[in-house]
Amino acid sequence: MTITQKNWAEWILDLAGNREDGAIEITRKVATVFAQLNHDTNADIRGSALVLLRGQPFMAPLIRCLGDILVAFERDGIEGVTHAATTWAMSIETAEEKLIDSVKRDISLNISPLPWAFFSASSTVLKTATALLEPSGKAIAIVGESHPGGEGKITAAELIKAGWEVELVPDSTLFDRVLAGGASKVVLGCDAIDPHLFLNKVGSGSLAAIAYQAGIDVELWTTTHKFFPEGTVQKIARRRSDSRDSEPLLFAAGSIQHCAVVRTELGAMNTDLMTRVSGELDEIPEIIRKALKLDYH
Repeated sequence: MTITQKNWAEWILDLAGNREDGAIEITRKVATVFAQLNHDTNADIRGSALVLLRGQPFMAPLIRCLGDILVAFERDGIEGVTHAATTWAMSIETAEEKLIDSVKRDISLNISPLPWAFFSASSTVLKTATALLEPSGKAIAIVGESHPGGEGKITAAELIKAGWEVELVPDSTLFDRVLAGGASKVVLGCDAIDPHLFLNKVGSGSLAAIAYQAGIDVELWTTTHKFFPEGTVQKIARRRSDSRDSEPLLFAAGSIQHCAVVRTELGAMNTDLMTRVSGELDEIPEIIRKALKLDYH
């Protein structure tokens, strides 16, 4: 992929409007694009970052990646941008590999009459679930269509391609089945997370609460790129719920208390470790706080 001034704006608009990929995949693509910039591209770094933020205002890895890029741009110019972007792209790749290894050590896909339940679409979840299934193994899944958007169809197709036996059902059916104990586990991704809340496709939090009520373990599979400083997820979720935007609500918060485990490249995380990871993060740069209309004071 060669980035030129002519196609730069097209790439940015496409990524800002991307509704098919998850947070990590979009961030990977953004980092890859910014890593290829040079002085000849003559790109509007700050303006492009704001376009991406307004198009994807809920994705923690993208928000943090763009924050690092903007800080690096102010300090070191275009060289700083390419270095920060390259670092993010490499870090994502490494973290996903470590997550897969960790999950494979902790979980085995035993043949069970009850399926795993999936909702929405997450490249991180799909890569990990695919890696879990051995060539001669068997795994069954029930996947909610995940409306609005219907991203569950992507999850179902990818799991089938990987060898899973999959039943794609309306969201209401998935929720009813889980409430009735018709799943052995619920696996979710997320777009942002802190020690108290996770942000994901609307319906994810409700599904986690229903599973918790039914005594079914909910697992969040993610990487620490999606962590925010403590309290940030609530502010982002509240900002959207308070807006007068006429578009349907696509993202909403769920409670970490309803999750049996959060799995990242660091392994299965407890509350203390999640709090430490969140506490070590730099504050989100002011330009991004203003773009997202977040009140941090």
